[in-house]
Amino acid sequence: MIHRKRLNRLFRKLGGKVDAVLIFGDVQLLRFLTGHGEGSAIARRRGVEFVVHRMFVEAAKETGMRVHVYGKRNEYRALVRKMLSGAKTIGLRFSEVRHSLFLDLRKQFRGFKLVDVTKDISEAFLQKDPEEIVLLKKACRYAAEAAKAVPSMLRSRMTETELMKEISYHMPAIGGGMVSFGENTSHPHHQPGSRRLKKGDLVMVDFGCTVGGVGSDITRTFCYGRASKQQKDVYTEVRRALVMAFNMIKEKRELADINKVVNTMFEKDGYGPFIHSIGHSLGYFTTSFLAVEGQVLTVEPGIYVPGMGGVRIEDDVLITKSGMANLTKIAPSKELIEV
Repeated sequence: MIHRKRLNRLFRKLGGKVDAVLIFGDVQLLRFLTGHGEGSAIARRRGVEFVVHRMFVEAAKETGMRVHVYGKRNEYRALVRKMLSGAKTIGLRFSEVRHSLFLDLRKQFRGFKLVDVTKDISEAFLQKDPEEIVLLKKACRYAAEAAKAVPSMLRSRMTETELMKEISYHMPAIGGGMVSFGENTSHPHHQPGSRRLKKGDLVMVDFGCTVGGVGSDITRTFCYGRASKQQKDVYTEVRRALVMAFNMIKEKRELADINKVVNTMFEKDGYGPFIHSIGHSLGYFTTSFLAVEGQVLTVEPGIYVPGMGGVRIEDDVLITKSGMANLTKIAPSKELIEV
C-alpha cells in the first residue's frame, strides 16, 4: 500500500530524530500519508492514526486506518497525549504552522520536545513516487489542454477576469491563476482585473489545476492581433532561454548555474537582468530546485518591458534518468501565436 511505503520512507529519513510526527493543520502531509485531507493525525513507525472531530469520522474511516474521535477541544488534547504515550520527541512541520498555533501547541504538549521536521520531509520526498507522478501528469495535461485552447477563447473587449473564468471552466479540476493583457503583462504576478482586450495586446496566462492534492503550473504568452517586431523579438529571446534551460537541466546543472546563464544572455542582448528564478518544484512538498531523477520542476524564463509588456513561457518537466520529459508540451510555444 502506497501510504505504508511513504510512512516507512519518512521514518527511514527521520531515523531516531523523533518518536512521532504530529500532523496538525498540515493538509498536504495528511493527504500524502493517508489519502484523506481533513482532521489531524499522529504518525509513528507502526502506522498513522487519525484524531478527528466526530463530524469527520466517516470520511477518515474510509482510509482503513485507526480513527480516534473527540467532541470538545479539551478532549482532543487528552486524547493526543494518550496516543503519544511513551514518546518524548514530536516532529512537526514548523513551516505549516502559524506562530500563534505553535505557541499553543507547545503549551498544550508541555513535557514533549517539539522538533522541526520540515527539511527532513522535503528531503525524504524529493523524488516523487510513481503514484504522485501519475497525479502530476494528469494535472499538467489538464492545464496544457486549457492553455492550448486559450487562443480560441480570446475576443475583443473581454476582461482579464473573464478569460481567467473561461480557462478555469475548461479544466476538469479545480484551478486558478493569473491573466494579464497589454501593459499589465510587464507585471510578473499581476492579478486579473477589468482591463479589456484590444488589438496589439500581449496576453499572458499563468495558471494550473489540482488533482489529488498536487498541482500543475503553466504559462503561455500570445498576441491578440498582429505582433510588433519588438514583441516577436522578446518572445524569441524567452523561447531561446527556455530551450537553453532545458538543455542545462538534462545535464543535471544546478539552479544557480541556469539562472546565471539566462541572466547573462538577457543582459548581453539588452533586456536587462533576469528578475526571478528559472523555476520551482511541484508536488505535495516544496523542495529545492534540483535536477534529480523523479523530481518535477517548472521552467519559466521571462522578460518584462515597462510600457510594452512582458513575455513568459513556463513548462512543467519530469526529471528522468536520461534527461527530462516535458509534461506540458502539448500547449505549443515554439513561436508567438497571433490570434
